[in-house]
Amino acid sequence: LLPLAERTLVVEGDAAEVFAPVKNADGAAVDTPTTARQALLALHRRWLCEAGVEVSQEVAVEIHPGWAWDAQEVAERVEPPLQIVADTYLT
Repeated sequence: LLPLAERTLVVEGDAAEVFAPVKNADGAAVDTPTTARQALLALHRRWLCEAGVEVSQEVAVEIHPGWAWDAQEVAERVEPPLQIVADTYLT
């Protein structure tokens, strides 16, 4: 499709952090809605842990991009010690 585009933009990033394809239905081994959600939750958990937040392994934590766009913004918003023990959506 690139030759047909009026304008293009190339973005480089670590695939583990910026790419979680959804090509298959749940039940398949890879590239499902569930594996994409798990990748997003793992990314957000990592951002919080890097900021000094203790996050229980069994909870789901999602970060709205308006609240924080990356690990640095998460670190600027939280004040350790902070503990997350229930499913949380930071908006």
